[in-house]
Amino acid sequence: MAIARVALPVAAWHLFDYWIPDGLQVACGDIVRVRLAGRLQCGVVTGIESTSDFLDRVQPIAQLCYFAA
Repeated sequence: MAIARVALPVAAWHLFDYWIPDGLQVACGDIVRVRLAGRLQCGVVTGIESTSDFLDRVQPIAQLCYFAA
């Protein structure tokens, strides 16, 4: 299971870990939609890891966000 480290626009000084569902291609710099405290948030993937210290609480990435210029 691959884990994405995600920076979210919240008042926290740390990154959040989310697992990458099968078939979803995620890379550093991608903008993803994730669930935090029951709400969907958009954040930036800052890294991809093979494990997390919080595996019992890691949630999946909901989707990639695409923005048209």
